[in-house]
Amino acid sequence: MDNKMMNVDELFVETGECGKYQVLQYFLLAFPIIFSSYQTITYIFSTGIPDYRCLVPECEDGLSSTPPKFWTPWLRSALPFPPGSTHPEQCLRYRPLFNCSEGLADQCTAEWFDRHDPIRCDKFVFREQEKTVASEFKILCPENEWKIALVGTINNLGFLIGMPVAGVLSDSYGRKTVLIVSCFLQSLVGVVRSFALGY
Repeated sequence: MDNKMMNVDELFVETGECGKYQVLQYFLLAFPIIFSSYQTITYIFSTGIPDYRCLVPECEDGLSSTPPKFWTPWLRSALPFPPGSTHPEQCLRYRPLFNCSEGLADQCTAEWFDRHDPIRCDKFVFREQEKTVASEFKILCPENEWKIALVGTINNLGFLIGMPVAGVLSDSYGRKTVLIVSCFLQSLVGVVRSFALGY
């Protein structure tokens, strides 16, 4: 047996230099990896928190087929604004002084609210009608933002555990088999999670 070390130039002579076959194999291998990485990248967009404020049922109708407008003339009467800010508090509104029917925006005035007693709200109006995990499942307000971060943490934890396991399985069953099964499972989980009804 010849124990002579082979240098890189000799290795290329033995195996053949980069040609059409190697380029084709590279792209065929990269193709499923590129598409599977989209599920990781979508976290950035699907968990974005859109601009929102409290719904004020005394002044606007939250049940209408057309969503309420984000900016209205009576906004400063019904919602607290942080000092020096032009944007209302996102999760606070002033306590109404009496019950009234919904949607009376033309009559909504500061006298309807106790401006010294802000309360939490559970319904919201969004500036844009984009769909994200935060807006769909109402994961809003600072005390709930950890739930959004948890989604990304669990995703990355799955990669941290899955990659070494995939390496061990690749040694036993072959890289091609493990790659195909991994891509299939990731696609299946991606389709299933699109039907999620809650957080």
